[in-house]
Amino acid sequence: MISPADDIRRKMQNVRHELKEGVDDIAESTREMTNWRTYVKRYPWVCMGAALAAGYAVVPKQVELVAPDADTLIKLAKKHKLVVEANPKPQSRGSVTSTLLSLMGTMAMRGAVAYAGNYFGQQGGEQIAADTE
Repeated sequence: MISPADDIRRKMQNVRHELKEGVDDIAESTREMTNWRTYVKRYPWVCMGAALAAGYAVVPKQVELVAPDADTLIKLAKKHKLVVEANPKPQSRGSVTSTLLSLMGTMAMRGAVAYAGNYFGQQGGEQIAADTE
């Protein structure tokens, strides 16, 4: 006949075993969620569009050089609308770039949180295994 203490020990061991399997499943799904290759395999067209948008945002706008004639320069100078820059700089697309940088920062933060969760999950699993022995 099984004593109540042995029955409780057996049930606790089953609970610990199921808990370890649950933690392992969560860690595996977290690894899969943070792996960029998974998204490329599942959503190739979306990833291609995102890469295209990122490339468009990274490439600076082409500098437009104007070579007006002398009469046009005189008219602009009289209207005080003549601006001369020795090295004109291209206009930046701050809104798209800042959005992409924010997105990359969020992805990095999610990766760090997933790594920490995986690490602490493994530590907890090892602790549970040590407690069962």
